[in-house]
Amino acid sequence: MKMKTSIKILFIVLTFAALAGAQTNSQKVDTVVIRDTVIVNNTDTVIVKVADDENTVTVEKETYNEAMKAIKSIHTYQNVFIIILISLLGIGGFLGLRQLAGYKKSIDDYRKEVANAQENLKNTKDNFEKAKQEMEKKIQEMKEKIEEGKATVENLDTSIKEAKNIDLKEATDENKKIAKEADIEINKKPVGSLTADEWFIMGITSYFNKNYEDAIANYTKAIELYTDDKDKADAYNNRGIAKDDKGEYDGAIADYTKAIELFVDNEGKADAYNNRGNAKDDKGDYDGAIADFNKAIELYTDDKDKADAYINLGNAKDDKGDYDDAIADYTKAIELKPDYAKAYSNRGVAKLRKGDYAETKEEKRKWYNDAIKDCEKALRLNPDYEYAKNGIEIAKQALAEL
Repeated sequence: MKMKTSIKILFIVLTFAALAGAQTNSQKVDTVVIRDTVIVNNTDTVIVKVADDENTVTVEKETYNEAMKAIKSIHTYQNVFIIILISLLGIGGFLGLRQLAGYKKSIDDYRKEVANAQENLKNTKDNFEKAKQEMEKKIQEMKEKIEEGKATVENLDTSIKEAKNIDLKEATDENKKIAKEADIEINKKPVGSLTADEWFIMGITSYFNKNYEDAIANYTKAIELYTDDKDKADAYNNRGIAKDDKGEYDGAIADYTKAIELFVDNEGKADAYNNRGNAKDDKGDYDGAIADFNKAIELYTDDKDKADAYINLGNAKDDKGDYDDAIADYTKAIELKPDYAKAYSNRGVAKLRKGDYAETKEEKRKWYNDAIKDCEKALRLNPDYEYAKNGIEIAKQALAEL
């Protein structure tokens, strides 16, 4: 019995669902409406009708009631399901909203980061352009300084070459100016970076300033750095001159001797012999000086250089008291260089001394007058020559005392 009832209930439920589904699918009604119970032929029956439809289903009342209970149960479960679904949707929606809010915040933060990154990129580009411009400016300035440095180096090299050829004993004002200008540039450099040539030039300027101690030290440094024998010889030669003027005659003689050993060319050797002769003369070694001057005359090829050596030879003989030979050497210098004021002046002074040792007044008067003539000739060639002026005054005084 229960089995049949259940089948009937199931049939009614399915029928209701089918009718409701059919109507719902055809979109004729939104809901299913169950009418009141109808008793037909004194038999308890129920007519079930779908709203707005002529179709009906006739069932027993008991079956109907059981079906209605089942439907109510289904509705109850359906409502519970809907409530649960809505609750879940509500919770999910709430959680979704929170998550959505989090997403929105993340997006906003991301947009801010993007905006900051774009601003930083713009600043970076601006800074890069600024740095690039500054770098280009510095590069240009560096190029200009390099060009200036090249010009300075070239000028310094030229000055060094010119200065190295300066004769310390015969230097002109122009020679001294060249050496001084080179020395100014050299002193801008670190001491540790100076070359042998630069030490050599500083030796020259120190000598011109009569700072013989520094001159000797500078030439010594040049000698240490030079590797070429000729360069070393030049440095030894000039250091000898500084020592000679300082009164260190033995040291000067030693430096000149070293220069003679190192020089290969005759001109260099002749200069060193000539200078060593002066140091020996200053020391009082007149015979040694005469020998060196004769060697210099032998090696020199230029008449001016020979004339200088003859003057020095005459000086050594004059200091020795050999006035006739001294006068002869000065005369030889005049023959080699007719406009040589120093040769005339020195010969005039030698004649003055010759007159001092003459035995008769006539001889004295002759030598004094000849001395005045030579010194006057020297003044015509060089009006500022004080040595010649002094010679004239001394000769005139000697004549007045006769």
